[in-house]
Amino acid sequence: MNAATAGSGIELKIDVPFGAKVPAVVLDTAEERPAPQQAALAEILADFSEDVAGITPDSPDATRIWEQARLRADERYRILFGDDAFNALTMKAAVEALQEKDSTSAKTGP
Repeated sequence: MNAATAGSGIELKIDVPFGAKVPAVVLDTAEERPAPQQAALAEILADFSEDVAGITPDSPDATRIWEQARLRADERYRILFGDDAFNALTMKAAVEALQEKDSTSAKTGP
C-alpha cells in the first residue's frame, strides 16, 4: 500500500491498495476555492477516509471496499465540480495507478 495525501490544502493520509486508483478529490490541487467548495471537498475526503478506514494490505475485501468508496467519492466530486474537472483528475489517477503497476512489474520481471 502506498500513502496518498489529498490536495487542496486539506491534510489526509490514507493507505492506497497496490494499483488502485485514488478518487478525484484526492488529486484536486486547486489552491483557492470559495469556502463552500472547500467545505464540500473536506466532507467528501472525510467520508472517503471513514469508508476505507481499517483496510489492511492482507484484507481480502480491501479492493472491493476501496473501489466502492472511490466510486461514491468520485460521483460526489463529479456532481459538485463538473465532468471536465472530474475527467481530468480521473485520467491522472488512472495513469498513476498504471505507472505503479508497470514500475513494480519491471522490477520483478516477467
